[in-house]
Amino acid sequence: MAAGAVREGPVTGNDLLGEIAAMIGPPLLAQVERVRFKAGHILHDPDEVMPYVYFPVDCLVSLLHVMESGDFAESALVGNDGVVGVALVMGGESMPLRAQVHMGGDLWRLRSDVLRRSLGEVPALQQVFLRYAQKLLTQMGQLAACNRHHALDQQFSRRLLMSLDRLPGQELRMTHESVAQMLGVRRESVTLAANKLHKAGLIRYSRGLIQVLDRGGLEDMACECYAMVGRETRRLSRQPVARGVVGPFVGPRTDAHATTRHAAVHPDAEVAANAAGSALDRRSGCDRRDLQSERRRHGIAISFPDRRLAPDRRKSNHES
Repeated sequence: MAAGAVREGPVTGNDLLGEIAAMIGPPLLAQVERVRFKAGHILHDPDEVMPYVYFPVDCLVSLLHVMESGDFAESALVGNDGVVGVALVMGGESMPLRAQVHMGGDLWRLRSDVLRRSLGEVPALQQVFLRYAQKLLTQMGQLAACNRHHALDQQFSRRLLMSLDRLPGQELRMTHESVAQMLGVRRESVTLAANKLHKAGLIRYSRGLIQVLDRGGLEDMACECYAMVGRETRRLSRQPVARGVVGPFVGPRTDAHATTRHAAVHPDAEVAANAAGSALDRRSGCDRRDLQSERRRHGIAISFPDRRLAPDRRKSNHES
């Protein structure tokens, strides 16, 4: 099949899309189409408006930080566990990252306007996407620490395991050069790390194909970052999704229409509430002033001496 060609068939192969399909059903599924892209294909560049969101099936998509020099490093990995384009759910139309296919294969894609409409019609859908966004943020933060503090063979082992977790099979079609680009290191360094794992009997590779022979041994070789990301992913996956109306995630609910209706029916209550609020503000101001006076009376203060004193003042302080 040519790159970018559309395929028909049932919506399967992506965990997140399967969860969404169970909530919405045929109205959404009718808008989803299956496409295939080769390794290296760019789904979107940094700060580019995303017309589609993509749900990988048997491919891997890297989210990359691109430097002014043209070099880049991987910030997160998306496979059949998630979606490319979660920024649309968080209130933006773009993100300062490049989404590039690292291992070619099939993806489901959905138009961004269809997703936005579905989010408005099914409030619980936002919970599903925000939960995945938290998984992605956890991965990003842990990878930043991993790339700074852990040895390359540990990073390479972690990257192989994360790739396997997001694919249906146990084989990885990727070259040492592409892995080196994702990790932001030299190709020769990745070759040395791969040789170390090969001699230990953990993997076998040839001509762009990597097979994991001993997953348990590979997990022992990987750093703690792989286990940490896995624990957070499992924790979030176990939490149930509220099927009813989902309220705000932070702070009290502010419903302008409800407030207007209440004020029309109970005008005196609104006046009383405003008066109480003003009184509370005034009391808060008095309380703060009283607290400051109390601190001054008991000598509770923090001062920062000015080091730029005049010569005579420095001398006086020294003599005293």
